[in-house]
Amino acid sequence: MPLRPQVIVNSELSYGEKFALHAAVGVARSQAAGSSRGGGSSGAKVVGGTASELSGGKFANGALSNSFQYLFIEAATAAQKHFARNAENDQLFKDEGLYGRNDLTVDEIQNAGEFGFKQASPSESELHRLGPGNKGNLKFTSKVADSETWYQRNFSNRYGRYEIVVSPNGDGTFTHVTDSVNMGTLNRGNSPFTHVARDVVPYIRFGNTPD
Repeated sequence: MPLRPQVIVNSELSYGEKFALHAAVGVARSQAAGSSRGGGSSGAKVVGGTASELSGGKFANGALSNSFQYLFIEAATAAQKHFARNAENDQLFKDEGLYGRNDLTVDEIQNAGEFGFKQASPSESELHRLGPGNKGNLKFTSKVADSETWYQRNFSNRYGRYEIVVSPNGDGTFTHVTDSVNMGTLNRGNSPFTHVARDVVPYIRFGNTPD
């Protein structure tokens, strides 16, 4: 149901104070109507803080502090989910006995997991080639069938779910790349648009690990 803050705007308030109060009420209603993740609570705090200021309280300790606390909790929750997915990705390779090794073979990589892994294109490996010594890194992503269809390879499983990034040793073996910048991550989003929104943007916001 819509948020209905109990706020009385009396005639003693200045035009600026009334404007600020109505703006806060509008934000709160918008958040309450459009958010399923606590927007109503945040909006109520915004209104409460604003009303507190207009009645002689402290705005900074009301609306601002409560709203920023809400935003901080939201960001922290999103970061925890993001880091948890990457831990899930790492766990697969630990279970397969590949994690952190410096003597991996192509066969081991391509045969890992339920259906094996496929090598990603150079353009899809660019974000895993950052910094000195990483220009030759290769990315492999998990398949959903032993022999994927054209549609699976190019659309429904274009980016795979699990991924591993390796660096060639020059002797036919590879080193598993686990640094927090270039490491493999658990992929989300099948199309380029959803992949950027659900995978690349969280990486830009939070990085790959808490460190």
